[in-house]
Amino acid sequence: MKKESFRDRRVGELLREEIAKLIQFEVKSEDIHSVIITEVAVTKDLSLARVYFRSYDSSDLEQLKVSLDNVKGFIFYRLKKMIKMKRIPNIEFFPDNSLDYAAKIEGLIKQVHQEN
Repeated sequence: MKKESFRDRRVGELLREEIAKLIQFEVKSEDIHSVIITEVAVTKDLSLARVYFRSYDSSDLEQLKVSLDNVKGFIFYRLKKMIKMKRIPNIEFFPDNSLDYAAKIEGLIKQVHQEN
């Protein structure tokens, strides 16, 4: 596993904050206002930002991904205007399944303890 540098984390956190603000206040699509940006992982060369998201309600994450992909160009354009960086990374959206994975692991651990 590659070690993430301080610059990568700093840029990722900045992008996470700005993308969350854009979704909440500037994007007109009502179906994505329940989106929470949980993490932004930026590649070492700052060419790609993987944006992980969840939903406040139990919305279909795949449908939200399609909606986010539809407004990706607007978000990228606004980020170019808001952030003073030489190059803004391309954005890709991914559903954040870490909570589901953690719940599954916790269930398996409970099951093992009950069997013993």
